Amino acid sequence: MKVISKSESLARDVIKLVKTMDKLDQWTIGSQMIRSSVSIASNLSEGSCRTKKEFRNFIRISRGSLEELKTQLRIFGGQDRLISQCDEIGKMTHGLLLSLDTLT
Repeated sequence: MKVISKSESLARDVIKLVKTMDKLDQWTIGSQMIRSSVSIASNLSEGSCRTKKEFRNFIRISRGSLEELKTQLRIFGGQDRLISQCDEIGKMTHGLLLSLDTLT
């Protein structure tokens, strides 16, 4: 699924960013950024093998983690490229939710 692949790529990019941070930022906001980004991909992946109803819930959870990550990126500052990746994944998950609703 393309959205899972994109979310995995986002997580890898976030990990690369965190590796460039100083130790205090890595320990504080960086570790939370990694958890948020990994949660996005993990929930999409896990939900994709569940029922449609369960998948919707996993998508919603992943969207919450996505918004959490965007907030963290804005707080850290200067991360427009990663925020754009988040926006793209957000649009894809929104479309996925809509498509699941029409399949019911």
